[in-house]
Amino acid sequence: MDPESLALANAAVGNALGAAAIERYGAITLRALEDAIVADENGTLTVLAAGATVQLDWDGTRRVGYAAMDGGIDVPSVLGGCGTMLSLGRGGHHGRPLRRGDVLTLGASRDRAERRALPRDETPIRVTLGPDLDRLEANAGERLLSTPWALDVRSDRTGTRLVGPPIAHRAGARAMTMPMIEGAIECPPDSAPIVLGPEHPTTGGYPVVAVVVEADLARFHRMRLGAEVRFVASRGGG
Repeated sequence: MDPESLALANAAVGNALGAAAIERYGAITLRALEDAIVADENGTLTVLAAGATVQLDWDGTRRVGYAAMDGGIDVPSVLGGCGTMLSLGRGGHHGRPLRRGDVLTLGASRDRAERRALPRDETPIRVTLGPDLDRLEANAGERLLSTPWALDVRSDRTGTRLVGPPIAHRAGARAMTMPMIEGAIECPPDSAPIVLGPEHPTTGGYPVVAVVVEADLARFHRMRLGAEVRFVASRGGG
């Protein structure tokens, strides 16, 4: 969900930036079966002796957090990645969310890298309008940019539902099935828009009013559910 925070946690313990770690959506307690170093999404380090535990708390200021261990988590690579695709039950630790009592094996330890801080950015999320404005009401783009949306608590890795008024379809607009990408903002006919996440479907039929620029995707996914979000048209780049 948030590659920047994952990279920060991994850098703090000296891992490759994309090494397998725990993506968490709440507090988590870890017990070391042997000596280990743990870093959270802020790069905060905890050195654990064998048998010691650490609890990573949850303050609700963001949607997703991470726990990286020195050496990374030893899980199989599936289609070039070590993540878990929950919708397919593939990858990661048996293709499912972690459960109390699960045992994870770590890879070879490495020296710790220099700790870095993640900058806080509360500016609006940049989007590129389109490509389906001709299938939506005349002021669809302006509606997206001028509305103070909220992130629906029913959201998941497939998509983030926005709380607000629907963006109407243009009368007589033809339904189309098209390829989808992460960050595409689909407009269902009877509910507020949905921002597609990392487990988005490969195709979709709802009109896309805009696409979140790649440089702002991690920051969007980092926002806590229930928070307000505003969008702004990108002036190029991203």
